[in-house]
Amino acid sequence: MRHWRAVSGGCVARACAPLAVAAVAAITTLAPASFAQSGGATGSLERFEPSVPGDAMFGVPSPAVGGHLVPRAALIFDYAYQPLSIQDGDTRYVIVSDQLFMHAAASFALFDRLLLSADMPFALAQGGDNPVVADVPFASPAGAQVGDLRLGARLRLFGDFWDPFQLGIGGYIHAPTADAGSYAGDGSVRGQPQLLLGGRFDHFVYSASLGTTLHASARPHTFDARAGAALVLGESVFQIGPELSIAAPLGDDVVLETDQAKITVASPVAAELLLGAKLRVLRSLVFGVGAGPGLTQGWGTPVFTGVGSIAYDPLPPRPRSDGDGDGIADAEDACPKVAGVRNDDPRKNGCPLDSDGDGIADAE
Repeated sequence: MRHWRAVSGGCVARACAPLAVAAVAAITTLAPASFAQSGGATGSLERFEPSVPGDAMFGVPSPAVGGHLVPRAALIFDYAYQPLSIQDGDTRYVIVSDQLFMHAAASFALFDRLLLSADMPFALAQGGDNPVVADVPFASPAGAQVGDLRLGARLRLFGDFWDPFQLGIGGYIHAPTADAGSYAGDGSVRGQPQLLLGGRFDHFVYSASLGTTLHASARPHTFDARAGAALVLGESVFQIGPELSIAAPLGDDVVLETDQAKITVASPVAAELLLGAKLRVLRSLVFGVGAGPGLTQGWGTPVFTGVGSIAYDPLPPRPRSDGDGDGIADAEDACPKVAGVRNDDPRKNGCPLDSDGDGIADAE
């Protein structure tokens, strides 16, 4: 029996041994029996997972909610180059040469505390060579396919949208809306609970998440970590910065095992880096673009990923300063250092009550 090691993306010198090397871009493994029965790998190959409309980063969720009864929406495109291939000596067999996905996503903020979201992915273009490896045919995808619908909820626990430290919890549920046996979906329900951190400064924004992906299928669960930071210019007019995504299976990754061959994952960790930039051309219209390489030979890392987006993303208003705590913003308070009452006269608005107008507050 020959033994293959599965890696993602292109081969490195130490991996391209005389034995074959398999590159599979998916975040979790299929049961070995499903490969032997179907004659090829199936399941979602998409490593990039877009964050919710309104989040600062492309693929890192944030704890922020951003308002009450505020809708947001986005179209996100992501491209993966050679997400699935097998190298045997000097020969490279391409199962999936590339995939182009479009995500139609929306979110809805409630009470500045709860955020509901939905994301519908579509594989617009896919291709491959339908190779036969170890006497097993690996069917390549072709044409457009529907992905798995993602529904999400988030609860902000601490910190407001503009605060430097924010904390929240959230999660996603993926419904198996993709065609069975496709490369656009997993074919079963999966869930993703997350702990979310983040914050904003005048010229800096950051987000991080820790969580797991739990599968109802035979695929192993994974540990997921994401982090991103960006330099911000103006009132969120332009931002640029890196994002890192890491996933590790909580079990053995045996891709295929028959009497003739065994394919396993070469590296336990899949990691990708994305450098992204966003431009806010109007207060509510944001364009984004990003690109980056795979950093490891772990399960699910393509050679190259490209991302583009257009979003309706209104910014929530900044909180107004109220130094004396009387409920009247300093910008409208004629007595910003002394608590007072509202008055239709701008010269007296926010000042202590003076019924007789002698310049001495009634309390004195």
